[in-house]
Amino acid sequence: MIERIVELFFQMLCLFFFKKKNLEKKIVRELRILNVVIDEDHLLASRRNSKYYLDIKKSFGYPRFLILYSIYIAKYIYKKEYTCIAVSGYGGIPIGVILSVFLGVNIVYIRNSLKDHGMMETYLDGYKPDESDVILFLDDVFTTGGSLETIINIIKEERGSKIGAIFVLVRRIEGTLPQIYGMRVGNLLTSEDLVQ
Repeated sequence: MIERIVELFFQMLCLFFFKKKNLEKKIVRELRILNVVIDEDHLLASRRNSKYYLDIKKSFGYPRFLILYSIYIAKYIYKKEYTCIAVSGYGGIPIGVILSVFLGVNIVYIRNSLKDHGMMETYLDGYKPDESDVILFLDDVFTTGGSLETIINIIKEERGSKIGAIFVLVRRIEGTLPQIYGMRVGNLLTSEDLVQ
């Protein structure tokens, strides 16, 4: 077991020194191997119909992909002053947890609705940011931005924290470059990179 941990750490260290473009190519290759594009009509969370579905969450079950993507984001946020990572649903949690552990940054889990049990008065679990925090918001797929806008509103209303950056793995190509609160949503890939 210790040997496996050392091997994974060494792989991560080596990958950290890859150029961003090379990491992007490796990530696209991994996602294609995992067949995350489902070529059939689907109804999206935005209530729009699509000719394909991006099953990105499928990739979160594979350590090789998680390592590649975590390192890419670590390079993206390197030397930035984020004090907290915010995630919601299943789309950002795996990467958020990995980055929180490796970078020593707090993480807040945001619910889209209040719980009906336990601490029912809050949308937030984990770290509770305040107005001094600068937050990196992470998610898996950006279509219209509705989900991200909801969780950002929750943080702004409940805690008054500052938005440092918004980053997603894949941005579906639909319309203009996305912005939330006047801030550009960063993305590693577009749907065109995966759908052929």
